[in-house]
Amino acid sequence: MPVRPDGQVLDQGMVGGQADHDEPNDLIADQGDRCASLAGDRRVVGQHRGRLPADPLDVGLVGIARQRLQDGGIAPPRGPDPNRRALVHAHQYSTVEPTELARRLGDNSGMDAATHLDWLEHESAAYAVLLADSDLTVPVPSCPDWDLAALTAHLGGIHRWAGGRVRGVKPEPDPAPAERAALREWFAAGADDLLATLRTTAPDAACWTLYPPATAAFWMRRQAHETAMHRWDAELATGRQPTIDPALAADGVAEIVQMFLPRQLQLGRMAPQPGLIRLDIGDESGLLLSGDGDPTPRSPDATVSGSAETLLLVLWKRIEFEGAELSLTGDEAVVHRLLAAPITP
Repeated sequence: MPVRPDGQVLDQGMVGGQADHDEPNDLIADQGDRCASLAGDRRVVGQHRGRLPADPLDVGLVGIARQRLQDGGIAPPRGPDPNRRALVHAHQYSTVEPTELARRLGDNSGMDAATHLDWLEHESAAYAVLLADSDLTVPVPSCPDWDLAALTAHLGGIHRWAGGRVRGVKPEPDPAPAERAALREWFAAGADDLLATLRTTAPDAACWTLYPPATAAFWMRRQAHETAMHRWDAELATGRQPTIDPALAADGVAEIVQMFLPRQLQLGRMAPQPGLIRLDIGDESGLLLSGDGDPTPRSPDATVSGSAETLLLVLWKRIEFEGAELSLTGDEAVVHRLLAAPITP
């Protein structure tokens, strides 16, 4: 039975078991419920990413990201700006090349809560910038049921829902507006509030989560990846060349191995699959993807090698394994069977 850091026993419903409660639209926070697989026109992202378009509005990211970048520092701020500058007025992060941001934030070795929060800031700002001039009615290919407006409503709703989970409250209904400027402000306000909540909460503070550990650090990591993946979806929809930073992508692959696959098995969403795949993303981590959740060390049936970004997109079924820039050694049948399984929601 899972326990809180203070030793209190939690029921399974508090950590994402079968008794999950009050989750929006049947685990909509899982980031992929309606983002179904694409057909054969799914593409592998390019290696180059241009800078995001400059925001014509004034700049600032909760009033503090600008100063941190100007100072060249990486220490996370200790709380929200008293003036509460909105993300919608930010582009200081968005005009920094992702590789440079990665250098400042560090690599995937022990990516900590503060780094997850910095990525959440960056990805939220990038999404807000994109809303400035994009067609809200454009379909989102990687989420076939949605257009950009619906994707934004989803992500903004998740930000509000996750913030409520950390605070231990159920947020009041706050539907997304239809008009562009209002929608952009609504999205930015939700991201600001989530960041303010997370930045003023200790990573080891106990709270409800989808899966152990039941601490705020879970949401710091999850929301960084939730936002990054949907920023990728939005950029794909609007004709950009989306990429995900290698360090963040590597942590995202680890999140799937450590949390999503075991959770899918626990909830009965995925039948146990025989086989073990080694995921080689070039960092010597050697993450092992076990189709039945068995953590016993053993020789893998196959190894899939490639960039962390490509592996992450394949695992989240944003791109097809066939045609992806990945190499495979070992039992191909095991790889195809496991990667076709619902290892992510």
